[in-house]
Amino acid sequence: MYYAKAGGNLESVDTSGKNVQKLSNVTVLGIYESLWQGPKKGKGIVSYIESDSLKRFIGNVATTNVTFLPQSVTAAAWSPDGKQIAYMIRQGDSSGLTIADENGQKPKVLYTTPIPDFNVFWPSSNTILLASRPSGIAPGILFSFDIKRSSFEKIFVEQYGLTILPSPGGSSLLYAKTNASGMALSLALSDADGRGSRMIDAPTLPEKCVFMYGRAGIICAAPKNLAEFVTLPDDWYMGTAFFKDRFVSVNATTTTASDLFSEKEFDAFNLFMSLDNQFLFFQDKKDFTLWRLRLEP
Repeated sequence: MYYAKAGGNLESVDTSGKNVQKLSNVTVLGIYESLWQGPKKGKGIVSYIESDSLKRFIGNVATTNVTFLPQSVTAAAWSPDGKQIAYMIRQGDSSGLTIADENGQKPKVLYTTPIPDFNVFWPSSNTILLASRPSGIAPGILFSFDIKRSSFEKIFVEQYGLTILPSPGGSSLLYAKTNASGMALSLALSDADGRGSRMIDAPTLPEKCVFMYGRAGIICAAPKNLAEFVTLPDDWYMGTAFFKDRFVSVNATTTTASDLFSEKEFDAFNLFMSLDNQFLFFQDKKDFTLWRLRLEP
C-alpha cells in the first residue's frame, strides 16, 4: 500500500507491479512521508506539507476517518506491535517524549528534554531510541529510553554525521558516522547498547539498508561515488548530489559484504524486503520511482 504523490490517493499494488487498486478517494497533497503500522497494516501516520507547515495525521485504510496529531509534533514512530505511537512534541523551551494509543488518544509524556530535534525509533516493546538529527558538521547523540524503568541512557555522544537503523526487535544497531568535516563515512554494526562495534566494508547510510527477515543478513545500497560529496549526510539530504549505488549483502555475523547488483546506478532509499526474502523493494531518490530486485534464494 502507498500514497501516490500524484493526486495523493491511497492505493495498493501486488508485488509484481500489477493490479493497481485505489483504496481511498481522500486526496492528500504535498505528502512528505507515510509510516505504516507494521504487522497490523491498517493505519499509517501521514506527514504532509500545507501552507509551508508540516502536518501529521493517522489515517485508517478501512475508513476515511483521520486523526490529526498536534501541530507541534516533530517526529513519530509506531510501537513494534502497532498498538501505540511515540512522538516528540515541542512544549515551550523543551520537547516531550510522548506515547499514545494507535488512534493518537490518551497521550502520556514520558520524558522532557531541552534538545528539540530528536528522531524517534521504537525497536522493541520497552525501548525507544532518540537520535539527534544528523549533520556531518555537528556532533550527534543517541539515547535509549527504557519505558518500563523510566530510565534514560546514552549510547553514543559526540559522533559527527550519526545516523542509525535498529534491527527488528532491537537486538543490534546499524550506524554510520563521519569525521568532524562530514567526510570519511563509515558503517558499523553494534549491540543494542552501542558496544561490540564491528566495521562493515561497504560504507553507506543506515537508511539505505534493510534487515532481512529471520536471517543474520542485511541488504545495503552502497555508494560508488562517495568522493563526489563534500559533507555527509547533509549533501544527500539537501539533494545537492545523488549517490550512485551498488547493492551488497552483509553477513551480520562476520560483517563482510558481497556484491549483489551494480549494473544500473540507483540512489536507493526506503528499502524493504518481501517476507520470504526473495525480493528487495526500494525507491530511487532521483525520481521517486519504485523498483524491485529479485535476490538469489
